[in-house]
Amino acid sequence: MNRPKLVFWLGNYSVRRGSPSGIGQRAIQLVKGLNDLCEIQVLCARNEAQADPAIADALTTEADRALAWSEALYCFDNVPPEVLRTYHQDEKAIIAENHTPVEHCYYHSDCKQSAVVHRDAVEIYRTQVEVADKFVVRSQAERVAVLDGLCLIGRLNCDELRREESLERLVEIIPIGVLRDEIVDVSLGQADGPIPIVWNGGLYGFHNPEFLIHATASLAKRHVVHLHFPFTAERDSPVMRSLEAAVERCGVGGSVSLGCVSEARGALQSGMAFLVCIGRRSAENELCQRLRTREIFCYRSPMIVDGHGATGELVRAKGIGVILESDIRHARQQVETLIEPRTRRLLVEAIDRFKPEVLLEEPLAKLGADLSRLLSER
Repeated sequence: MNRPKLVFWLGNYSVRRGSPSGIGQRAIQLVKGLNDLCEIQVLCARNEAQADPAIADALTTEADRALAWSEALYCFDNVPPEVLRTYHQDEKAIIAENHTPVEHCYYHSDCKQSAVVHRDAVEIYRTQVEVADKFVVRSQAERVAVLDGLCLIGRLNCDELRREESLERLVEIIPIGVLRDEIVDVSLGQADGPIPIVWNGGLYGFHNPEFLIHATASLAKRHVVHLHFPFTAERDSPVMRSLEAAVERCGVGGSVSLGCVSEARGALQSGMAFLVCIGRRSAENELCQRLRTREIFCYRSPMIVDGHGATGELVRAKGIGVILESDIRHARQQVETLIEPRTRRLLVEAIDRFKPEVLLEEPLAKLGADLSRLLSER
């Protein structure tokens, strides 16, 4: 049987080796997991210098040629609506990994700019809900949001529910996880220097790194911990201004690294690191499970997180990190307890127990079979 011809629409998302975007990293995993089941091209908006080796041979910038070649399209939140409509009219299969767009409201400090970005994101999502044959999501919160959209637009009806009560044919969770060959052989050890705490991904308007600085300030001043923010925002953005002001106010500049990707990666590979991502209570935070939580399982790194959303629910449910209290005094005590060797050992044991549930080989094999089914039904 011929393998399905699948094109991934990445747009401006980066698949640069060593520092891909969150969506880029997800695409790399999907391509690796589906490579034996599908013929794959990865469509980027520009030539990606030093692309990840797992994806480099599949890269193309020739949109018309790639779409004409393909039988199926895998897209995220940035594919133009007119591309989706044309592709649907050509009776090709569309798989969309997306959910209700909220985060785009935070992309610019200028409200008018954000409003334009959000409007465009809503139009893309609305078109996906109308024409996509299958949705992939990363958490139960995202699944519920997509099912609501499908119901409102008339895609979810009694016949569909009788056909399959779980509705996984329409909306399926493929968790944020790891492929077996991504797992780094990290052993538990004793820190011979400051314990690294690595910020999880980028910095956006819905994040609250200032709270982390205050929660760790006493430990940072004594060089017990070192904070890494590998992917920073623009210097004049509100989130960067608040972070830099907190670092200066607390006098911890010597224990904070900004924009040092290789240094942060080395810290994760040390086997002593903690991941961290603190967000404010917001609708975006409630919906989104953060993509770089995969690094919990890559490096056996427990996570420090807020309790306001899907990421915090995952960490709490599986015991693979700590949910910081909103009271700063309690949060300081939590971090001090967290870095004790016994506490870390218990969290890493929980990560090891949970890891089989986030291995991606099996769900990606199922996705490949679903894609073949979608094409056979045409």
